[in-house]
Amino acid sequence: MKAIVQTIFLLFITSQTFCQWHWVHPQPCGNAILSIVAVDSLHVWMAGTGGAIVYTTDGGDNWELSLLDTNLMLKSVSFIDTLNGWVSALGGLVYKTTDGGNTWTKSSIGTSFPGDICFTDSLNGWIGRQFSPEILQTLDGGATWYSSTIGLTTSTYCVSFSDPLNGWVAGDGPLMSHTTDGGESWNLISTSLPFYLTRLCTPDSLTVYTLTLSDSKIRYSWDGGITWGLRAPTSFIWRNMYFPDKNHGWAVGYNSASAPIYSEGRIERTTDGAVTFTDLYKLTGRSYLDNITASDSLHAWVTGRGGMILATNDGGVSWEKQSYSLSNPHSVNDIFALKDQNTAWAVGSGGFIIKTIDDGSTWESQGVDPMIDLNTIFFLDPNNGFVAGNNYKLLRTQDGGVDWELIPTPVSGDIMDLYFQNTMCGWMAGTRCLFKSEDGGLTWESKFVPSNNIKMVDIEFTDSLHGWAVGNGDNGSTFISLFAKTTDGGETWESTVMNVPFLNSISFSDNLNGWMCGDHGAILSTSDGGLNWSQITYHQYVYFNSVYFIDSNHGWIVGEGPVNGGSFGGIAIYTDDGGQTWQRKDVGVGRELLSVFFTDNEFGYATGVEGTVLKWGENYVGVENHESSTIDHSFDLFPNPANDHITIETPTHGQLTIINLQGQEFLSQKITDAKARIDINTLPSGVYLVKLVGEKGVQVGKFVKQ
Repeated sequence: MKAIVQTIFLLFITSQTFCQWHWVHPQPCGNAILSIVAVDSLHVWMAGTGGAIVYTTDGGDNWELSLLDTNLMLKSVSFIDTLNGWVSALGGLVYKTTDGGNTWTKSSIGTSFPGDICFTDSLNGWIGRQFSPEILQTLDGGATWYSSTIGLTTSTYCVSFSDPLNGWVAGDGPLMSHTTDGGESWNLISTSLPFYLTRLCTPDSLTVYTLTLSDSKIRYSWDGGITWGLRAPTSFIWRNMYFPDKNHGWAVGYNSASAPIYSEGRIERTTDGAVTFTDLYKLTGRSYLDNITASDSLHAWVTGRGGMILATNDGGVSWEKQSYSLSNPHSVNDIFALKDQNTAWAVGSGGFIIKTIDDGSTWESQGVDPMIDLNTIFFLDPNNGFVAGNNYKLLRTQDGGVDWELIPTPVSGDIMDLYFQNTMCGWMAGTRCLFKSEDGGLTWESKFVPSNNIKMVDIEFTDSLHGWAVGNGDNGSTFISLFAKTTDGGETWESTVMNVPFLNSISFSDNLNGWMCGDHGAILSTSDGGLNWSQITYHQYVYFNSVYFIDSNHGWIVGEGPVNGGSFGGIAIYTDDGGQTWQRKDVGVGRELLSVFFTDNEFGYATGVEGTVLKWGENYVGVENHESSTIDHSFDLFPNPANDHITIETPTHGQLTIINLQGQEFLSQKITDAKARIDINTLPSGVYLVKLVGEKGVQVGKFVKQ
């Protein structure tokens, strides 16, 4: 009976089960990094949105991405050595590793809003609380936690211990609490701090540094809090700081209070304990820096928006970019892929254009004028395509994006969407208009002007006659949406005002079946070509930006909304029954998603804010791309599911690797026999991939560890 149950279980493990979204730009990821810690000059860990743990074991030459409990906001990370570490998360969770992050165990701490987590050894640790004057403490490595009153009357989210005895706690208020006996007793110290302390650093038992977000000033004491000094920034806003010892420290932030929030990231350094700072490094454009850590006076790492990682090994004299991104963290507003061509383009603000010719494994920049914000892209074939954006800008390429030329248009506002029925007939949707071209996009004629103050945002056709468009705007008092359809190739349009505010996207799989999505979780569907619409509200606090259906059953919707732990992040939902039911498919997506595009049911892309490009497909994390003819997915593994071992039968000898779905490598060994038994006792329960690289190419198998 057990064998029958296992067989039935495996039948339901489809390709959708093993597919997932993974970052292809920027890399290693674009999740917001909220905490960073360095143990030594080689080992650094970061934690952030989307349940993301990013770490290096070689000083940053290579970074690995691991996802903990998906869609969580990881607030703070603490490591005491290269093996033992802890991470706190919104929702009242703590994760612990004893093997350098290969595996994690989860426990609950009884508070939904933890602050800093700080361990001084394998047993003693503390967690601050964002909305409570108490602090949490553990004496057994995080197995159990208890609350302590430390004299504060406000939040206690900033926590820093220099050793097991000496520690400081602060939050929203002018007082700090200090212990010299490991938390047995606490003393209140007045520092004249304003509200909103954002960073606390204690490199030794007598030295304490604080940074306040409200006034961007560093306050410091070298005598255990008896006297305090004050240091204000000279030319930019400090967002974070770190001191590996009493004298050496760094501060990071952005240019000035009057500049845009993403403008000109800056790094400064002090060698005299914050008395003076030297301006070390300045970025241009959208380059907001917000986290820093250091292992010593020479080695430091900085993170910023859009997945940016910078590092120095010479005390800040020079900085190296250790992340992969083709530009500053612009919003990526649209993506277009050519089926069976391995080619895709993505566009966004600041003239952002990137292209891949290997299914997203690598990208090259094709950016145009940085003053042009691009909203949409459409390609007719590998060479001929168009991009369009704000202020009536339309550009054409005839060489796959190597060169772009500006095409005059009669549009008086923004162009939001492009759609070509064939090489000659194309459409633009924009501010108060739908325009048609019949000469391949060289000239355009107005075909539909909506009433009211409507911006047409999306348009598509299923054949030469049938087309649909959606727009949104306001009539002076309320927000409204408008749906328009044509059955004569766009010569005439019928429009209907929809009682749904801000519909943002439309998709039809054929002449009858269509879907729209928008703000407040709105999803609308039709089965009669748009004559009648039925509506569901997925979640009132979700904002859907894009819908794409591959056929009448399979479709995707992406946007932004609440995820676990009370934070907001990217949302992707999937249906395989025409929209009757929807499944969440947004594992590890920490950024708002703006656009989705699929070439078939197994392969697609999603884009979003701050450079986000995600890929969905059979190219598993940790399994390199190869020509399809060299990959054999019929790899024999048994038993499956398995408890303590798996047996492998293959005519290929070579290197075998076991990887989980997040790309973590758990085992690697050479296979020299046609039949091999592999011990999996130490693996946590879950789904795993087995890759065997040998003389016959690459074989990939899957198994479930019970």
